[in-house]
Amino acid sequence: MVRRRATREDERMDFVRVLIVDDQRPFREASNMVVEMTDGFEVSGEAENGQRAIELVGELRPDLVLMDVQMPGIDGIETTRQIAALPDPPAIVVMSTHESGDYRSEE
Repeated sequence: MVRRRATREDERMDFVRVLIVDDQRPFREASNMVVEMTDGFEVSGEAENGQRAIELVGELRPDLVLMDVQMPGIDGIETTRQIAALPDPPAIVVMSTHESGDYRSEE
């Protein structure tokens, strides 16, 4: 039996690919560092607004989206709804650094 050497692509197959969505660059950078330091996870992309997040989900096909709630334009709640309506959507974790606000589901 001939064994082939594992490649970087082989190693990436088991990684959870994460898309980080936040309008604040420092938060995206901090999230990026945490994801990259976590075994089994890798950042597949970053978006600074909801519209770009929707585009990147289609292009990059991440496994997980870390979504900020409050963003200019399409907010995180509406962006989450639109991504969840896509065929085979990624898991989405909605987060906020704001102390106030009620973001419970309207359904």
